[in-house]
Amino acid sequence: QEGEELVKSEQPMEKSGYPVDVAVSNDGEKFAVSFLYVNSGVMETKIGFYNFGSVGQNEIDNLVSAYSYESSVFPSIEYLNDTTAVAFGDTKVAIYEGNQRPELVKEIDIEDEIRSIYYSDSYFALVFDNSDSEAKYRMELYDLEGDRVLNLKFDQDYNDIVINDKEFIIVGETEFSIYKLTGLEKFHYSAQKTILNVIPEGALNRYVIIDSGSTQVINLKLN
Repeated sequence: QEGEELVKSEQPMEKSGYPVDVAVSNDGEKFAVSFLYVNSGVMETKIGFYNFGSVGQNEIDNLVSAYSYESSVFPSIEYLNDTTAVAFGDTKVAIYEGNQRPELVKEIDIEDEIRSIYYSDSYFALVFDNSDSEAKYRMELYDLEGDRVLNLKFDQDYNDIVINDKEFIIVGETEFSIYKLTGLEKFHYSAQKTILNVIPEGALNRYVIIDSGSTQVINLKLN
């Protein structure tokens, strides 16, 4: 990691669009960019994938695949792992798969405004304001094939949601709740100081809690 310049492109914004967000793969060779531009008076987004390895050397500007979306804005795009990128838009979420030339796997239509986005290398979560009186928030959890595995309504205010392969943790200012991927709450913790982070350790039911005054480890004994 020596800071070598991989590419330099000087194209007018009218041609390439305005870059809204950029994601970089873990190996540093693949870039995903969300461009916003106006085409014949209609706002469009182009998702472009660039490969700076051997595969992309013979392509113009190293662009190996691209997808356009009319009347949609994609303010966020992320590489969730080495082969999967997800673009989060105002009307849909798009999942792309491919180690060298990413291809569209699935599009998920979004009807409500996304409040927050969280993800791991295996799942991603969309949080919405809940429209009924049952709870403040609604979270939809998806796997990387685009299948919804959970629809959870909850009241706890949150600053972060930590996701792994077996559970997720909703972290608030002075409390956190641990849920199984089925939506079953298995533990709730309240603190007197501001919680900065909750980190699941490798061992099952072992967590590191970092608050404004200390760091502690808890081990859950669950039946």
